[in-house]
Amino acid sequence: MVRVGTVVRTLILCGMALTTLVFANTDKSKTIVTYPSGFAVSQRLSDLPIDESMFATQEMPEPRPVPLRSHAVAGPWQQEDTIRQKEVLPEVSATQGVVFDGIGSPGYVPSDSNLAVGPNHIVETVNVQFAVYNKSGATLAGPTNIMSLFTPLGGECAASTYGDPVVLHDRPADRWLISYIGSFGGNTAAECVAVSKTNDPTGSYYLYGYSFGSNLNDYPKLSTWATASNSAYLVSYNIFQGFGPFIGAELCGFDRTKMLVGDSTAAQLCKMTPGTEGGYLPSDMDGPTTPPDGTPGLYISWQNNNPGQLYLRKLTLNFAGGTATLSSPTSISVANFTQACSSCVPQTGTTQTLDTLGDRVMYRFAVRHFADHDRAV
Repeated sequence: MVRVGTVVRTLILCGMALTTLVFANTDKSKTIVTYPSGFAVSQRLSDLPIDESMFATQEMPEPRPVPLRSHAVAGPWQQEDTIRQKEVLPEVSATQGVVFDGIGSPGYVPSDSNLAVGPNHIVETVNVQFAVYNKSGATLAGPTNIMSLFTPLGGECAASTYGDPVVLHDRPADRWLISYIGSFGGNTAAECVAVSKTNDPTGSYYLYGYSFGSNLNDYPKLSTWATASNSAYLVSYNIFQGFGPFIGAELCGFDRTKMLVGDSTAAQLCKMTPGTEGGYLPSDMDGPTTPPDGTPGLYISWQNNNPGQLYLRKLTLNFAGGTATLSSPTSISVANFTQACSSCVPQTGTTQTLDTLGDRVMYRFAVRHFADHDRAV
């Protein structure tokens, strides 16, 4: 747990914006402003067809490794992990609630499982499908292919999916967001974002497509940052130029205020990190209290050449002016640890091992505001 304290309140939301051009010689000091390359309104999710077409195992693009930063040398993280838990502790006392099956992996590897919980509903995304449940476990919509939601939008979002879906429940607005990467045959890519028109996740959604041109906006992670002004859906990406070399992270924000009312001019503001930093997570508000106005978006990353360091950056957004400001990193010391191997985690009853993502921090980066401090987990 990282104690953010009053630092959080001095930050301003920042967003990331992308151009529709190729980033051949990107000036990382500039704000990248991207407007939707497509806008539409979806059918009701409850009216979309059930997807029963995917039963054969299919390989999907895995999250690409974030390269080690320069000057990485052998160190304590390649030795015995001194902070690894080695004993089994008593179970936490809890009363089991409703248990029901969600979507299967629909034959895709990796499964990219993700879900969000609202007052009355649960929305789940699993790679290329989504489903909506009530809290008793009854299916209200789906499972449906995510592309069918974005069909009215056209472009990359309706052509094929690169996966990496995210679903959010925006608590202050009581609305839902579903996103994923769309692509034309692995040659061009876009971030596809759907925001529900009402608090009913089985209803219609406003659809937005943000083109990345010939770059791959890999591993997008989204969050809600509902400040009174410059309110944003924050997002982070690992950018691979021409679907090839990694060139750094983009830390961004979508204009949440416009998205909630279906404004087709909702911008995305982005800043690229210097060098080849990557694997950032955006701050996602928890609890009933929204971040104080003027609080920038927070982004955190583990620097994988030094397991003892986290980087915290602050992104300040100005949607009216089309600008974003990215702070220098604040270094946070944490205990050294041994990075997990890439594919070696054993399972009971099979020789099939599990993959890990030991080169990055795990989604979500949850921030809760209290009367006298803030906590980030």
